[in-house]
Amino acid sequence: MHTPPESTDHDPPLPTRPWNWVRDLFGPALFTFPVLFFLVPNLDQGQTESRYARAKERCRHLSAWHHSTGQLAPPSGTPAHQPWSLPENDPWGMPYHAVLLPGGGTEIRVYSLGPDQQSSSFGLDDDDMSLD
Repeated sequence: MHTPPESTDHDPPLPTRPWNWVRDLFGPALFTFPVLFFLVPNLDQGQTESRYARAKERCRHLSAWHHSTGQLAPPSGTPAHQPWSLPENDPWGMPYHAVLLPGGGTEIRVYSLGPDQQSSSFGLDDDDMSLD
């Protein structure tokens, strides 16, 4: 039976490559990053959609609460059909707003200004959240 020779201290050292770590690090990355880039969904888009859903649900809740209790009245001295701020902030950090609907009743529209945090002077713009 043939046995392999045993190692001695006199064996020459194996050659080392000084840049092996670069290949070991960037080799898998060259494959991984493009795959992740195309397959992972846009996280910011998911966050924006989540904020829209939370704002719409909160508008729905505040409107239902007003409808059942009538407690979201405008501050005294607020002109008819003039929006007023509510004490609660929307997901973008701005207060929710409410406005009396035309018709002289107590029905209100609760809305959020949305991500641009502003609204047009003649009504809601494209990114505002309301139940209408």
